[in-house]
Amino acid sequence: MPALDLVDDSYVACRPEDLAPMVAAPGFASALWPGWILTVTEERGCEGVRWSVGGPVTGSAEVWLERYRDRGCYLHVFARVDPVDRIWTPKAARRNTDRVRRRVKRAVWDLKDRAEATHGEETWRAGPVE
Repeated sequence: MPALDLVDDSYVACRPEDLAPMVAAPGFASALWPGWILTVTEERGCEGVRWSVGGPVTGSAEVWLERYRDRGCYLHVFARVDPVDRIWTPKAARRNTDRVRRRVKRAVWDLKDRAEATHGEETWRAGPVE
C-alpha cells in the first residue's frame, strides 16, 4: 500500500464535456499537487486524466469525471504515491495525506465554483442529455 493513498469525490453541477478541458489544463494539476512532477499517461477526454508522478514522491494520480444523471458529474481524485528520499512513519504519512487532501479539496472547490459559474446554469436550462 502506498504511503499516501488519497481518494476524494465531489459533485459538480456541470456536464463532464464542459468540465474536461478545465481538468486537463496544466494549471489544475499544479493546483492539486504543487511540487510534484506530472507526466500525462492517459488523456481520457470527458472521463479525465491520468498522470505518472515524480519529484519528491513517485506513483500515480488521476482525475476521473463520472457523469451523474443528465445534469452533472462526480469529480473523483486519486493519488497513490510513496516518498522518494525516505520512508514516512505512520504519523508522517497521515500528516502528509491530510495536507494533500486539504490542498486537493481547495483546488476542486475552486474548479467547481468556476465551472458552475460558467456552465452550471446552462446545464440546468439545457434539460436532459439525449
